[in-house]
Amino acid sequence: MKKNVFLSVMAIGMATALSVSFVSCGGDGSNDPTPDPVATETTLTVSGVDAKFDANVSSMSMAQELTIESNTAWGIADIPSWIDVDRRNGSAGKATVKVWPNSENSSDTERRGTLVIQAGDKTIEKTVYQRPGCPHKPRCIG
Repeated sequence: MKKNVFLSVMAIGMATALSVSFVSCGGDGSNDPTPDPVATETTLTVSGVDAKFDANVSSMSMAQELTIESNTAWGIADIPSWIDVDRRNGSAGKATVKVWPNSENSSDTERRGTLVIQAGDKTIEKTVYQRPGCPHKPRCIG
């Protein structure tokens, strides 16, 4: 009986020692085959010239296009009240955005507005112009 108790205690002791040694041999992970994720830098490009419209343009039928390409979600901020766009945001990839004035420019000064396109920490600005109208015909002749 004493021999069986001695063997049982020895077996438990060896099992404990083995399990502790396996757990402690895990190391610091430096030999881990899974690489650390690499931080991806945000990319954003906007092509298309700054939009220029005549004074009497006020419909989508005369819209101009911007092409936005990004590897993350993007959005257009600070859209002036006289400018419309057919979409204000998008997901990663390439998208076309139509831009147009939503009213005629009846003033004798050019209207200028800036579209702020943002993706992550990147920002690109595009300017939209609308030529002046001619509310005072005699002043505009010549």
